Amino acid sequence: MTRILSAMVLAPLVLLAVYLGGLWTAALVAAAGGAMGWEWARLCNGGHLGAAGIVSIVTLAALA
Repeated sequence: MTRILSAMVLAPLVLLAVYLGGLWTAALVAAAGGAMGWEWARLCNGGHLGAAGIVSIVTLAALA
């Protein structure tokens, strides 16, 4: 149920960002990269973020 509700909220935002294009899509990709870096850092570090996690968040967001 949680996945369905989150999809109902996030899907229109993603579609709007893709429709508007340009800076909006780049911001969406940067935010997604940062979120993935945060998730990966916490998975690999026993639930803690740490300095390496911050570096990975910034790096993945900047790659966008």
